[in-house]
Amino acid sequence: MDPRSEVLLPQAELFTRPLLLAGAPADDLLGQLPQARAWTWHAGDQA
Repeated sequence: MDPRSEVLLPQAELFTRPLLLAGAPADDLLGQLPQARAWTWHAGDQA
């Protein structure tokens, strides 16, 4: 598990409202925080 997730998951009860994670790690963090959504941006991508 990503170290960033290891910091957030023990405090999951604090995230009862919608949460936007920028640059979320590629593990199961979003599956374990049902109110969380991820936003990522890659420099080479164009809309």
